[in-house]
Amino acid sequence: VKLDVFEWATTFTQVRNPVNNYHVMYLGWVLPNPDADVSYYSLFHSTTGLPKGWNLNRFQNAEVDKLLDEARSIVDQNRRLSLYRQVQDILAQQAPWIAVFNAKEMYALKSSFKGFVADPCEYIVPLDAVWVSK
Repeated sequence: VKLDVFEWATTFTQVRNPVNNYHVMYLGWVLPNPDADVSYYSLFHSTTGLPKGWNLNRFQNAEVDKLLDEARSIVDQNRRLSLYRQVQDILAQQAPWIAVFNAKEMYALKSSFKGFVADPCEYIVPLDAVWVSK
């Protein structure tokens, strides 16, 4: 087994290359907001393949496409949840990606820091409303 480790610029170029030069890769994915559409559509819809999209493993499944298209077109949150659960079931069966871990962010603040509210996406740290009391 030959393991290649690259700095981010090279890694980015490699994974965005339309020619698949890798068998396995290790990558993280950070959500800009907690809506399931952001990840599922971007990573698994067949129209989001390279070079313009983020479907890096070139996953294609007509049923997943249909479920994702429907989920992003409706506002009923219970129906959307049902559709995304179906997508999850298919992804679990076909395993185009294997999640190795999920990070959990924790914050420790002195009691003098006020106004801090953790963002549900965890990686976004909104500090615009934070102040230090005396």
